[in-house]
Amino acid sequence: MFGHLISQPLLPLALTLGVFAAATFANRCCKGHPFANPVLMSVSALILLLCITQTPYEQYFAGAQFIHFLLGPATVALALPLYRHLHRVRACALPILYQAWGSYLQDPLYQWTRETSARALGLNQHVSYVHSKFMLKDPLAPDSVVITGSANFSEASTNANDENMVLIRGDERAACIYFTEFNRLFNHYYFRSVQESMLRNEPQEANAAADARASLFLDPEDGWLGKYKPGSLRYKRMEIFTRMANAKTL
Repeated sequence: MFGHLISQPLLPLALTLGVFAAATFANRCCKGHPFANPVLMSVSALILLLCITQTPYEQYFAGAQFIHFLLGPATVALALPLYRHLHRVRACALPILYQAWGSYLQDPLYQWTRETSARALGLNQHVSYVHSKFMLKDPLAPDSVVITGSANFSEASTNANDENMVLIRGDERAACIYFTEFNRLFNHYYFRSVQESMLRNEPQEANAAADARASLFLDPEDGWLGKYKPGSLRYKRMEIFTRMANAKTL
């Protein structure tokens, strides 16, 4: 019976629109929760319905292909508002990134000693800072993954050069050691990257949260906690670590 009804030209179209409208309403009731995505719920509901009724997808698509036809113009039309608001897209891209690159303190910073690099000392002409090559996935989880070796993940190293890579899975001690080393390197260069960017009056290069008015000294008061309020980038960055398996908080 359903197979006969869905073969009618307008029923698949009306069914698709109706399911999407219901999913949109459910998304609003869930206050826009990401798991209540209207598209995801609509597709899931339609797949379930077609499976239960044993309706061939080709038969359903024959009636709903008008929506498929509109996807092309809709995708092209989306480019226009994106282009008009390109400055906003660029401005919103930086606040979700923390960047660190090879950098050293070129001027004495308060009572600190001037730093240098291997290239400046003439010790190495190709690598000035770090030559470590490793990738981590869920380093605190029981099923952690460590990938390391001679390849630096460039196109040449992965497709052309004679490189060696090792994948270590499930070794929590090895993953913990590599994770500690990653944080040591990142925090070392992140501080210097922020300081270098501020000297150029471009704090957004390293981190959009960096502020030229901020002091590089540690704040003895608790005002710095405001930067870690729920929903902020720093709060989400801390969540990455605290939500890992076996993570411990004090």
